[in-house]
Amino acid sequence: MPANVNARVWLCGCGTGGGVCRLETETTALRIGKKRFEVAPGTGSREFRLKLTLVQAMRHESVVSGLAQITIAGSQGGAPRKYTVGELLDQPRAQLPFSLRYFQTLEQLVTLPEGFEPHETGVRLQSSKLRGGPIEQSFSWKVAASGTS
Repeated sequence: MPANVNARVWLCGCGTGGGVCRLETETTALRIGKKRFEVAPGTGSREFRLKLTLVQAMRHESVVSGLAQITIAGSQGGAPRKYTVGELLDQPRAQLPFSLRYFQTLEQLVTLPEGFEPHETGVRLQSSKLRGGPIEQSFSWKVAASGTS
């Protein structure tokens, strides 16, 4: 694989704010857009399914890989509080690995603690192909109706 691959990767999410965040480096262009990050109800009262879809648009001979970290911000007992998906799984340093040539969907079930009210979800992508550093984007916490995803 050549060292200077002009790959394009999109992390698409259904956040508020109309624009697309974009970072381009010598080796890759990552975008965070709309409609590819979902929160759906799980089977338990505090359980939710997080679904994140990553898409690479060009140079499919190149595999893009890295780690995704999802953070849920809200309030608990009247004070601001954040949880990473890893903390909710009792694995504080855990992140979601990705490796894709065309696209990949990452899904994770999480159970929120009693008394925690989520307001926002943050996504952070790290890849060795990002010389400019990680890509970060936040989305309003919106739970999709059952059966819509």
